[in-house]
Amino acid sequence: MSNFITFKNLFKIFVLSLMVLPGALSSQMNDAVFTFGVVDPDAGTMEVIIENTDPVYSFNVFISGIAINNIFGGVIDSNGFNVNVVGNHEHHIHGFMQGMGGEPIEPGTHLLFTVSFELIYSLSCIYSASCQGNGQSNFDVDLEACYQFEPENNDSGYFSNILNGYLDNYLQFSDTTGAGVISYITIEEAVELDFGDDIGLLSFEGSTNYGDCSDEFGEILVGSEYWQGGPMTIPAYGAIDQCDEGGFQLPGFIAGDPMSIHVWDADQGIEYEMDIIQRDDIPWTPGHVVISAMNFGAVSGMTGDIDNDGNITVTDVVIMIAMILETFEGGNQDIIRADINLDEQVDILDVVALIEVILNP
Repeated sequence: MSNFITFKNLFKIFVLSLMVLPGALSSQMNDAVFTFGVVDPDAGTMEVIIENTDPVYSFNVFISGIAINNIFGGVIDSNGFNVNVVGNHEHHIHGFMQGMGGEPIEPGTHLLFTVSFELIYSLSCIYSASCQGNGQSNFDVDLEACYQFEPENNDSGYFSNILNGYLDNYLQFSDTTGAGVISYITIEEAVELDFGDDIGLLSFEGSTNYGDCSDEFGEILVGSEYWQGGPMTIPAYGAIDQCDEGGFQLPGFIAGDPMSIHVWDADQGIEYEMDIIQRDDIPWTPGHVVISAMNFGAVSGMTGDIDNDGNITVTDVVIMIAMILETFEGGNQDIIRADINLDEQVDILDVVALIEVILNP
């Protein structure tokens, strides 16, 4: 059996050598997969597992959603690795083999280490990682690691109507069938955000219908979270189409369409669109997407600007009156922009306040 495995490996090397440029072979051959092992929310500990095909001499692991207190156990202890937590947000774990006394992590599946942590967000992910072999080879790394500590709470806030209110239905269908499409959006830094600012992930050409095969498309909120400092990971949900199998469609983003990130600043009553630094438009795609930094961009909406055209005019007054008379059914964001006096309802007092804004800009 060992001779057969050796022959297969040699054959694989030969085939790959025909497909890649000289010098790129090692990066194609070496693979590593990072996952979470046992997670104990009460104790505040989580295991990180590595499955590697070749010896590992150093690694980098980036974890969102937590503040790291300590790292211990696993092969980093038994193999004599030096491990440090680096970076401004205590999320980057760097480990490397120490001198003559250390040993590389041999191929196999191993408990890499256990993390003692404090929880910041309800979702934690290994959102980025890298490995290196003997100093000449980098590994191809796969990430299969996110842990949801608590059920998502999307009943309040500016960006609360995820998937047009069908999030629970989506999650139930996904858990039952395994057909869910999730993009994990990690934001490492956004220096101009304040704690508690509401972040919304939007698709302006997403699938909006639920329960049939009508192919309806338009603006849809596909994920949201409150900012508590970085790095944070927000799950965003992609459209599911089971119509070819006699089923139905569920709302969500369409892969390939551009991602849009908005922020509601409650103190200013303004909705902002974020600029992603040093990045062009990012398309929606399943898997992990890492955004290193964001800035405030153009104002997308403000209190009183109900039609979201960048100006407060008589048209907004007309829409507000229609909302009060229930001849116009506004969405959650429309209602918040119409709540001028911030009493959590839209009534004649808001009409008076809006007219005053127009007359006294």
